[in-house]
Amino acid sequence: IFKYTSPMTRILETLRFSYSLLLAAVVISVAGCDSSRTENLPSSIVVAVVNGRDINGGEFLKAYDSFKKSSRLADPKEEKLERMLRIGVLNNLIDRSLLYEEAEKIGIKVPGDMRDETAEGLVKGFSPARLKNVLKNEGQTFDEWKEKLSQNMVIEKLIRTKIAPMISVPASEVKKYYRDHPEEFNVPARVHAYHIVLLTLSEADEIRNELLEGADFSETARKYSKSPDAVDGGDLGIFSKGQMPKEFDDILFTLKRKEISKVVESPYGFHIFKVQKQLRPTKMTYADASVKIQKKMFNRQMEEKFREWLQDVRKNAEIIIYSEQLYRL
Repeated sequence: IFKYTSPMTRILETLRFSYSLLLAAVVISVAGCDSSRTENLPSSIVVAVVNGRDINGGEFLKAYDSFKKSSRLADPKEEKLERMLRIGVLNNLIDRSLLYEEAEKIGIKVPGDMRDETAEGLVKGFSPARLKNVLKNEGQTFDEWKEKLSQNMVIEKLIRTKIAPMISVPASEVKKYYRDHPEEFNVPARVHAYHIVLLTLSEADEIRNELLEGADFSETARKYSKSPDAVDGGDLGIFSKGQMPKEFDDILFTLKRKEISKVVESPYGFHIFKVQKQLRPTKMTYADASVKIQKKMFNRQMEEKFREWLQDVRKNAEIIIYSEQLYRL
């Protein structure tokens, strides 16, 4: 639920699994089982060696279980799929090990206080119980999540240092894209909406009656709403149809401005909505669109250059995979 969102998010998410699968058959050497390494404990079983650094069975199983939980995957029933998933997760660990090593070579670090500040911002608004539940679903402890966050921040800094200087987005290409893709810059009707979330229908009905009698919506949200956006008075922001759950769309795009909605049930609880502003369909100006286009083209080039660069890093690395050990865990 809480993610480290930044311009590098797609690359970091790609590293999580799919790109590793793509490279699995291209740039690694695969070795058989080394029985001298094998004992009963997963932590004593080596599944791969990356430039002299061991990746043990315990580390792999932790990453594999976390991947399955966060992806909501059941244990694979087919051996072929099981092997694909395992090699994908292992290659993710290999990629991250190589990237962290590259960062160390040029002295890239993330201070602990910066990591902690970012972590605090990401979990802001989560109750201890909800935070514990989210971490459980992700298969991580809070300390493990913070360590992964720190690694992601180091990797992002590495990618910006190594890859960003290779990228150029000429203004002429931005203008051409704007001319050639006019449909992308049609802005549909939108609403600026607020909501209050309660846990029971009776409580929601009671709060709605208070609002109908003139209670301030944002103050009521701050006082009673169970949603993380309660601190902002229940502000959901500006959005068009399809950007929010269907239960939201079905009511919000029928309300009049400043009208208090009926109580709406969703998987998150019982909602009361108010539309603060209604925005008509329009077309994005070039001045506004150019920022969006430049970012899109920059990120696309960033992903392409990153793939090429990481492939070179892997080709120059000494990587051994003990496949029999991997599939025995």
